[in-house]
Amino acid sequence: MVFTNKEKQERFRKKETLKNIANRTFNSWLSNKSKQDSRTPEEIKKYLETLIKLPSKWNDEDYKKTVETIHSYEKEILMSNNYELIRDIEKVNNPIRHIISQDNMAYNGSVILGYDTEVVNNMKLLSQHIESAIKLAGDSDNHNAAAIMEVARNIGRNISKMSYQQGNNSMAICLAIIPEQYNRPDWFIDELSECLKRNLGKNLSKKLSKALINKEST
Repeated sequence: MVFTNKEKQERFRKKETLKNIANRTFNSWLSNKSKQDSRTPEEIKKYLETLIKLPSKWNDEDYKKTVETIHSYEKEILMSNNYELIRDIEKVNNPIRHIISQDNMAYNGSVILGYDTEVVNNMKLLSQHIESAIKLAGDSDNHNAAAIMEVARNIGRNISKMSYQQGNNSMAICLAIIPEQYNRPDWFIDELSECLKRNLGKNLSKKLSKALINKEST
């Protein structure tokens, strides 16, 4: 596609706007960062740089979705201090401490009491290694998602044969994507429904419930 000079200037301005939005998001997070937030400025800045990248042949719809994604990410990082990762680790490793923490916090980024910093940092590092491997592969998002899901299925199969008295949302997701003949622990439904309801919100959760019932009846 050949662009006129005016169109090129407009596309340049939009890219600059994305950079400005990302910078505002970063500064907003940095100025509100609590002592309990385990994420580093480099980590947040690097991910924002990834978010503002547009496809090679991007259009106005791609630009609009990118802006919406950055705003969604801003809301996410301002609401939590890596809460999802910490909560999933603590829920299994230290269920009593997790319950106490839950009683003393709202889901708005407050600290989980006395969480295992070393384990959390190790799992952050592992996730970064996985992400780096994906980037090195340089494949499309749909292929990357398929590969990640294959890893998650393997983890799910392993979880199904273990005797975990307590699970977490991440474990439930892994168990949700393996065939029905595998065993699921008693906590599976509660963890999966908690995860989906919190992340999808009320409206999408209702639509999902309705879709599951409709598919069951067909």
